[in-house]
Amino acid sequence: MISEKAARKWQFMQMIMQFVILISFSISILVKMNVKRQFSLLALCLFLILLIISQFSLFENREDQGLKLLLINHYLQTINIIFTLSATFMFGTALFVQLFGTKFVHWWLLVAICYQLVMFIPMAKLALGKVSSLIGRIILLIFAYFAIAIGSVVLFIPVYRLDLSNVQLLFAIAGNGFTGIIAASITSLVAMHAWHFATPHIKLGSKVNVFIVCGIIAFACWDCLFNAFNTTDSWRNFLTSWNFAVIWPHDPKFVLTGLQAGIGEEWLMRFCILSLLLNAFQKSSHQILWSVLLESTIFGLLHFTNLFAQPVSATFEQILSAISSGLIFSAIYLYTNSILISIIYHALFDILAFISSGSLAMMAPNAYDLQVAIFFFFLYSAIAAFLLTGKRQEVVKANLAQNSSLTANLSNSMQ
Repeated sequence: MISEKAARKWQFMQMIMQFVILISFSISILVKMNVKRQFSLLALCLFLILLIISQFSLFENREDQGLKLLLINHYLQTINIIFTLSATFMFGTALFVQLFGTKFVHWWLLVAICYQLVMFIPMAKLALGKVSSLIGRIILLIFAYFAIAIGSVVLFIPVYRLDLSNVQLLFAIAGNGFTGIIAASITSLVAMHAWHFATPHIKLGSKVNVFIVCGIIAFACWDCLFNAFNTTDSWRNFLTSWNFAVIWPHDPKFVLTGLQAGIGEEWLMRFCILSLLLNAFQKSSHQILWSVLLESTIFGLLHFTNLFAQPVSATFEQILSAISSGLIFSAIYLYTNSILISIIYHALFDILAFISSGSLAMMAPNAYDLQVAIFFFFLYSAIAAFLLTGKRQEVVKANLAQNSSLTANLSNSMQ
């Protein structure tokens, strides 16, 4: 992973690049825009330049002076860098359109999107990676995921009203925050390494029971199909009423949003936050229980943000479902020791639901819908309890011990 020295050089070059973009954009608006718009945009550019100048504080090593202030600065600079980089690239897009028109704008957008995937790495090493508080780490990780995803959408603001048929694929990929989620995942991986956590496994753990894994896969397939295509409205035809119709041709954002949730939420919650909680509760006799319960509760509460896009009753049902989903996703991850299974399960669950309903938002639930949500809450909880207790618990502990040894090796290699 990137060294401290390399991160400092990278961050310095990014700051120079931002100065160049902002100064060039300021000159361009003085020439082409009216006085009223000039003043507001110039003020914003000046504000961004001042924020970027404040990032020089990350290059100081005087940790013996004002330690608390330095710790607070790591929080502030994490937020600062995410904001300034996203805003600067937005102005860079506007500047490119002003100077060269729309003929080559798709090349700029392609380069900007690719670079966006890695541009927060220095921040993760120099600012986010220096945060030591458990609560602070969790809050900043969640903030980074949302902010970086939004930042990938902000990149397109200067070209939304233009007729750019040759960038529709880029709009679909980055316009809903998908590339931002990938960037956030890369950023969080660097931060987790800075906190001495190893990269999560893709392959199954060596001690898992093959029959139990087959059972998990079978249940996941049934669960995804039931959620998307079961049309029952009463318990009498709970398992017999199906409609496998899908919206076709479907909007690409349905698949991309499902992938975004599967990759982003599983990486953030099951790898990052669950790992942090397991480490925090490592001396507790109920380490696994408290970690899974707290992580699942956080996962559920994050869905409060959907209040802006759907009815209140639908959001509360979704929160309950997210908590129960968090339980089973966490249990599957801990038992199999593979982040890939929970990612595929989660992504497929959402993609099928979106393409079958033709919507990203939930409808207001009726009494039966709430009953089904409660039923699945207990069903998921029971499956999670099965995977985390008895002989399965020994498998989970063996997986955690293996991960701890990898974390220890990572810590030693970085010293």
